[in-house]
Amino acid sequence: NKLTALFPPGEDVGECISFSFNSIGLMEMLPYEVEEAENQDWVRQVKESFQPVQVVDDLWIVPKWRTPPIDSAMNVILDPGFAFGTGEHPTTRLCIRWLKDSVKGGEHILDYGAGSGILAIAALKQCLNLDKDSSIGCNTGTRSIQ
Repeated sequence: NKLTALFPPGEDVGECISFSFNSIGLMEMLPYEVEEAENQDWVRQVKESFQPVQVVDDLWIVPKWRTPPIDSAMNVILDPGFAFGTGEHPTTRLCIRWLKDSVKGGEHILDYGAGSGILAIAALKQCLNLDKDSSIGCNTGTRSIQ
């Protein structure tokens, strides 16, 4: 197994690793290597890693720079930026599956700490009986709304 972490120049990597090990109960340091990484277009690299995700049978979450795999599907096109909610995390998928099975119409949905707002959007996309004002996403994290 391999873990890759990026640190700013001048950071005490050994101290960070020791703190990390101690925080999960490992009192003995395991071997590690430090390599200096070339400066790269990190934003582009992260964007390339995001692919369309099929969350349920007919619902896809598609980054805005990708083409939806199935045009006729319910495609949620978004730019996740710094936000959580790309559809890749198991909790996001689990919540969207629960929404599909549970929301029948007449409910009010609050996606609190919304990140990208994907749960509020998915609720509206999947349940045609929801009024557009019945699903709200709110967030206070400034990085998530950039």
